[in-house]
Amino acid sequence: MSVLQESLKSELPSIFTKLALLLGLALTAKWIITTILKTLFSKAKNIVVTKIKKENFTEQKSQNESQQFDRRISTSYFYSKRPVTSAEQKLYFALVRAVPDLLILPQVAFSQFIGTRGGDSKENFALFGTARQKVVDFLICDKAFNIICAIELDDKSHENKGEEDFKRDEILRESGINCLRFKVGHLPAIAEIKETILTNS
Repeated sequence: MSVLQESLKSELPSIFTKLALLLGLALTAKWIITTILKTLFSKAKNIVVTKIKKENFTEQKSQNESQQFDRRISTSYFYSKRPVTSAEQKLYFALVRAVPDLLILPQVAFSQFIGTRGGDSKENFALFGTARQKVVDFLICDKAFNIICAIELDDKSHENKGEEDFKRDEILRESGINCLRFKVGHLPAIAEIKETILTNS
């Protein structure tokens, strides 16, 4: 037996061992890749199914809301009404006579003429939330829409709402706006209303 044959014979076990190791690594890699692909495919499938279900749910919800709205419209849930009460109408015309050169804006939401500043966006949004749903009975402005003062008519709607009125006045005061109050059924004379507005502007 030649030296080469002897060498090959002695190396065969090592070669077979290496081949077996490589084969094992290849099979392991194949299993890992297959597992990863199956997992990715399963996740992708779940995402698509979830998206389709969500779209179907959203579409169904939209259809239901639309049908409910249509039913409400057809059964006359909505109706128009006067934006001011009879008592507020009396005060409005008294204000027009008292200060004819000024603008009298009835039922103005705080969100239309009050903003927030000084804090971060979250704090400002929270503070604005305490004011945005409030409404002032009358907002008095000059011809350039600069605010002169706010006016509240204390009628039955203000009964047992002292704390709420106090908060309303505090917000206006902090915004630099004077709030004048008149009692329903006890409106001052036109000249007195004029003097009160001009004095507190």
